[in-house]
Amino acid sequence: MVNTIIRSEKIKSFCPMSSDFKSPFAVFENEEIIVNPVKQPSHAFPLRDIDKILVDLCNTYLLLTSEIAFTALLNLGVDITKKDVQSRLKSLTDAEYLTQMEFRTQNGCSSAKYYKLGRRGAGFLMGTENKRVNKSLYLSGLDATSVKKVLSTLQYIVRTDTPVENICMAEPCFVPNKDPNKRANKIFRSQCVIQNKSGTIFVESVRRNKGYLREFIDKLERINSVVSSPRKNIKCYYPELVVIAEDQKHMAAIAKAVNKEYLKPPIPIKYTCDRDVYNDPSHCLVSFVEQSFFDFLFP
Repeated sequence: MVNTIIRSEKIKSFCPMSSDFKSPFAVFENEEIIVNPVKQPSHAFPLRDIDKILVDLCNTYLLLTSEIAFTALLNLGVDITKKDVQSRLKSLTDAEYLTQMEFRTQNGCSSAKYYKLGRRGAGFLMGTENKRVNKSLYLSGLDATSVKKVLSTLQYIVRTDTPVENICMAEPCFVPNKDPNKRANKIFRSQCVIQNKSGTIFVESVRRNKGYLREFIDKLERINSVVSSPRKNIKCYYPELVVIAEDQKHMAAIAKAVNKEYLKPPIPIKYTCDRDVYNDPSHCLVSFVEQSFFDFLFP
């Protein structure tokens, strides 16, 4: 593993997303995930330091895009260009250390590509590095919408430069049942739980899949049930929820649904969207959406 330089103060040289730019993590109807086949597989090769970091990042974060990988490397202080990151990801994919996946719609268009740990990458981590391979079975069962929720969450984590040691990806949260013969109840799986000195932050990415508003309100109830229970399986203090929407109009729709359901939400909520996270991670969160904003978006 390379000795990384200092953690970068600011991420520079990113082209901002325009206000009409559709998030790469927005969902489409009848979307599916396919493996992007390697045309000319290559043999295993001795991994460079940067390759080891990329394989380790893919295991830590569960998934990567080239943009997320580039940002994560800059956060670590690694001096590298986006073109070099893309080149190393291709080499690792050709040699099956990583596997490239692609979202496809009915008309054949791809909305995004991402990487997951390949068989040689898993073998390298478990053998040479003696590391545990994270949640590969969980990932194999995810549909396109769920994967995009994870990717949207990862963008938030790396763009806000959240330290790896403070995050738990795809963390199952539940209240243990007093009866050992019965299953735990109130289970939900948060895309990410961040634990730091300020408290516990649940990160939930919400996409525009069918019935998403009811689904989110139901999950908010389950989050509250776990957080408020003295027997929960996670340490939770000063909890709050970060909700990531696809865009600002979507963010307002979610906030409006929450305000309609609750006079006061059961857990403090901050809202953001993919474009705001990408463009201005330091100021991307809002604690509430003004009624005037609702009126503007929903005349």
